[in-house]
Parts: sequence; C-alpha cells; structure tokens
Amino acid sequence: MPNRITAVIVTYNNITMLKDLLGDLSGQSRPPEQIIVVDNASCDLTASCLKAEYAHIRCIRLGENTGSAGGYRVGLEAALPESDLILTLDDDLRLERNTLEELEVSFEALKKTGKIGAVRAVTRGGRMQKGKVWAVTWRGTLFNALVIKEVGLPVDDFFIYGEDLEYSLRFTRAGYSFYWVPSSRYLNPRLGDKQKYSLFGKTIIYYSQAPRLYYAFRNELAVYLKYGCFLRALRTLVYAVMVIFWMACFDRKFFSSRVKAILLGLMHGLRQIRGKVMEI
Repeated sequence: MPNRITAVIVTYNNITMLKDLLGDLSGQSRPPEQIIVVDNASCDLTASCLKAEYAHIRCIRLGENTGSAGGYRVGLEAALPESDLILTLDDDLRLERNTLEELEVSFEALKKTGKIGAVRAVTRGGRMQKGKVWAVTWRGTLFNALVIKEVGLPVDDFFIYGEDLEYSLRFTRAGYSFYWVPSSRYLNPRLGDKQKYSLFGKTIIYYSQAPRLYYAFRNELAVYLKYGCFLRALRTLVYAVMVIFWMACFDRKFFSSRVKAILLGLMHGLRQIRGKVMEI
C-alpha cells in the first residue's frame, strides 16, 4: 500500500521564504498527501496569506511563539493519525524537484535491512554525505511515523535548539538508525544569525544573538548529560571557552551580554533547567 506522507513546516515571520518552499512542495515529482504549517504566532502577513492563498494546506496558528521545539511537537502530533511518513522542513529551505521522492525510495530500500527511524536529505553544494548519521535535524528529514508513535513526541520546553538532538538520541536508544540520502538535496538560502571567524587555519562559528547562545549551549549540555554522553558534554564546555576567547579577541562590542548568556546557559544546562527563559 502506498505511503501517506505529510510535510510539517514550522514558520515564524518568514512568509516570503515560506511561499517559495510551498511552491517547491507542490511541484515535487512525488508530492506529499498533506502539508501542515505551524505558525508560531507570526506578527507579519503569514496568517492572512496562508488563509487567502493556501486553502488546501492545513494551518495551525499558535497563540505564542513556542520555538521549534513546541512547533514541531504540535505539527508531528497533528500529522500522526493520517501519516506513514512525516517530512519535517524549516521554512527557509528550497527543494529540488525530486527531494521527497528520493527520500521515500531510500527509506523503502533501507527498511528491509533493519530498524529505520528516519532518512535525511543533504545540503546542495555541501560535502556529500552517505551512510549512517548519528543524529538528525528537522531540516529535510523523513521520519517513520510508527517510530514516533513508539518513542513519543519532541520535548517542547527546550524552546529552540537541542530538541532535535534529544529526539535523535531517543530514537537511537530505542534501536533505530538514521541515514543520509545523497540523491535528495535541499538549499538553504538564508545565512542565519551566525558569525564566522578564522585564525591560523582555525575557524569558529557561533550565534551572534545572546538568547540564541543561551539556548544553544544550555540545551546541548542538558541533552548530553541526560543521556550520559559525558565526552560530548565536555566538548560542549570546551567549545564554550573557545567561543568566549574568540569574542574577546574579535567581537568585543556585545562581549558582556553574550558571555553572560553563555555562562547562564551552561549553568542551567548543568542543572537541567529548561523552558522559555529569553525571547528571540
């Protein structure tokens, strides 16, 4: 019996890129049976545009911005009753015409070989990935709905960053694997809120906004400690020190607020404190 596929997109104040992505989905060689857009309380024209131009799409508008964690939890829960596979997408992606078809074909081939939790597309123009991957993100991943029903929904109190990491570890601890699909590609045209510095052949990339730094370090450290990944937790701490050093050398304008956010995030991560602490 053919798979029933639902695409789940979480969006926030990004209607122009969202419309491009919806156009790519409608033009897929293998389109999804259903599209669910979770609007995280956008204050631009997202709600009115979706209502006026996309009547065939199921739109869920939230009363507040719950971040990627809350948005994907709502979207996956809504998709589960009518789906065999669920494609998760960020609102700033562009898809090739066969992105979903290649994911589905690979999933069907791989599920004959073992317990498959999800398959993941690769970034167009990036390093060509293949084989198993230890964790996935929401960006271009096709999930097995039966496994979601088994392991549960994402943790929504991470707000942003890290909830996909926790979800991945939950899948792998239950015995399920993830795989790259090199023939399935997407493009991410938005650069994002990151800064990049290089010195003596060493490159470091980090978020430029203090709240994003807080959530990134807090949630990553909390997840690694929760699952006993102590070496990875140590690496997170070392990376935090490196970021602070780079800021002190090259990025002193907002040094104080950013360092405070990093240190608070690490402290809360160690104490397993979660929830929405800072606005983005």
